Amino acid sequence: MQLTDRFVVEHQVFLRQLAFLEQTLEGPTETLVAIVETIHGPLEDHAQAEETLLFPALEARIGSDGGPLPVMLAEHQDLRGTIEALSLSPDPVNAQFLVEHLIEVLREHIAKEDAVLFPLARGLLGADHLEHLELQYAQARAGAP
Repeated sequence: MQLTDRFVVEHQVFLRQLAFLEQTLEGPTETLVAIVETIHGPLEDHAQAEETLLFPALEARIGSDGGPLPVMLAEHQDLRGTIEALSLSPDPVNAQFLVEHLIEVLREHIAKEDAVLFPLARGLLGADHLEHLELQYAQARAGAP
């Protein structure tokens, strides 16, 4: 398996979670926060894997000025900030706005990665390199507490 294949599978799980989250937008703020907290850990693990494995490999080929990598990193930061703000926001109107923002940004982010970044990675890095990155990811996860 290539690292990008794993990421596409994880994206499908996130999209299903977002669909459920979207169905509960009119629910209590506590419910929205609980759902986002459930998504947060795996989403952060996913972003960290991209940032520590895939992005550096791509940066070595395409550089860090312009291109998709700065956009992807900025979106990761936007998602992190939104989740943090949600955890601090007891106001239901603000919480709903933040959840709607999270859903929109994450869906668009996934679409960009699946349609642009991952095909670029496959073309520039090749199957062997992406399989090696997947092995690194698996080994890191196996050693994680």
